[in-house]
Amino acid sequence: MSCESGGSLSILTWNVAGWAPTSALIASHYGDLAEYLQRLQCDVLCIQESKVLTSQLTSAPQDSLGARSAPGWQSYWAFNRGKSKGSNGVATFVRDGPASLSVRSATQDVLGDKDLDDEGRCILTEHGKDGALCVINAYAPVSKMHDDTKAGVASAAAGRKLRFLVALRRRMDALRAAGRRVLLVGDLNLTWRPEDCRLERRLLYVDGDGKVINGPVDLQTRSEDSEDAAQQKLEDLAGTWSSVHQLSSKLGVPAASFQGCGKSYHCVNEPEAAEWLKDLVSGSWVDVFAEVHGAAADRFTCWSQQTNMRYSNSGARLDYAIIDRRSWEEGWVVRSSSELLPGGSEDCSALQAQAALNAATHFGQWHASATKGNARGDGLSLQRDDMRLNDSQFPKQRHTGLIYTPPAYSDHIPVCILLDPRACAALEGGAGGAADSGAPRQALCTSTETRTCQPWLKQQSISSFFGAKKQKVS
Repeated sequence: MSCESGGSLSILTWNVAGWAPTSALIASHYGDLAEYLQRLQCDVLCIQESKVLTSQLTSAPQDSLGARSAPGWQSYWAFNRGKSKGSNGVATFVRDGPASLSVRSATQDVLGDKDLDDEGRCILTEHGKDGALCVINAYAPVSKMHDDTKAGVASAAAGRKLRFLVALRRRMDALRAAGRRVLLVGDLNLTWRPEDCRLERRLLYVDGDGKVINGPVDLQTRSEDSEDAAQQKLEDLAGTWSSVHQLSSKLGVPAASFQGCGKSYHCVNEPEAAEWLKDLVSGSWVDVFAEVHGAAADRFTCWSQQTNMRYSNSGARLDYAIIDRRSWEEGWVVRSSSELLPGGSEDCSALQAQAALNAATHFGQWHASATKGNARGDGLSLQRDDMRLNDSQFPKQRHTGLIYTPPAYSDHIPVCILLDPRACAALEGGAGGAADSGAPRQALCTSTETRTCQPWLKQQSISSFFGAKKQKVS
């Protein structure tokens, strides 16, 4: 980890949806991972859904997906140790720097639940002198509660996801109680604010009489229908949660009529998990993007590629950087201006929905795959190697916000958080700052746990042992 760029520290979190294809594109476009990360101006890269096997990292360095071939970087990995090897997986890449800011220890046994830890969904790295900062890189399970044909499976998945989240919160709180600064980053597969999904996809309840509950107060006036006529139009939606798109189409009113109304998908379909996240960030923890850029419209981190949703910016904010409130209040996070978010222009503030669409499509230059005809599915491949477009991803300056990577790299984009120079100073001083006094802490993780997160080191140790020449006895 380095605090050399003006004393600040840039951390990126990114669901890469498979690190092998993403890293191959990066290598093809920019030569190697180190050059790419240098252009992203980041010091720490946390990836989720790496889908990597241990064997892929213990082969020749040039074939190690950047784990051993990125000069000036170290990496730490969590793997699926269960039956579904090669699924899930997270990794944290850290730039080499002062010893006081290097990784002190690492482990994938984060949750205190062997069954969950074996899935490789979390890695904890301990940074700074005395391990003052703990970074938890997490990939939460998916739960598709809307699938009625597999209701039992969906219910079990929802229960497992909640179990994961509860264990995660328990570990976060324990670390804070022990005096550590804590940063949680990753894909939580959750939304908690209405603003975390597109207006047209927000949900409102239509009661048994066809009345929209908590909808716009003047909905009937806007639809130019009487209340009875409007309710009659919604008869087939009675007793259901319906999207703003459905309601506006049925009633013949603009979707904008529902501004400020509705709930996100997860608040309706995964209420316990969504409530977990709401409770988390309303108490001792801070949702950094929501706090810094709360007024920015339609800023999402994930879109369905199968349905070309990025090109209309119909997505969701599933990826987070969440920091303990004490560190937030002490100014550890740079509150970047929202005008630094990509997509703004002289006649369009970065806070506006149009700016978010501009960023997602690079002002309309990224375009959707064709869905029919001879060019079907060719959209991404045609633009994949257009370096003029690819280079548009790199930020003009380090900031707290979002980086819009090319669509071919992943269906997610990175969230970035910039730590203030005072955070770096506190980490270099040890114990997270003057307020944290006392004897030096012991490392959270054993050396064995840390080496397990770098399996090529274990392999080298074994090779060295068996390859050592026997001394001749005279």
